[in-house]
Amino acid sequence: MAIIAQKALFGWEQYGNFDGLRRLKILLPVLKDEPFMKVLEEERGHGRDDYPVRAVWNSIIAGIVFEHETIASLRRELKRNPALCDICGFEVLKGEGCIPKAGVYSRFIENILKQVDVLKELFIHLREEC
Repeated sequence: MAIIAQKALFGWEQYGNFDGLRRLKILLPVLKDEPFMKVLEEERGHGRDDYPVRAVWNSIIAGIVFEHETIASLRRELKRNPALCDICGFEVLKGEGCIPKAGVYSRFIENILKQVDVLKELFIHLREEC
């Protein structure tokens, strides 16, 4: 009997020839994070919208794809990579002004942690689809 090796569930091997930007473009639409984004946008309410919720979230996902260990490292990547800023949804024409400050990320992560149940639902749904 021939044994067929199972492919890794979350391996990037089949996308190995793709650069990080291309992998990010593949990943973002698959996340199906719309319900989570709506919760975070409602949480923000009518407050300041200097940095759109979706763009900041996408940049955090990019930080994971690009294996950044810190927000500082992610911010440096965003500063030198306008294509990444564009994919995340930031207004590239603002230059470095489009990149959230470290404090913005800290508050954003606090807001994510307040909605951890909704985030868990997102990942449960992704797992079920897989």
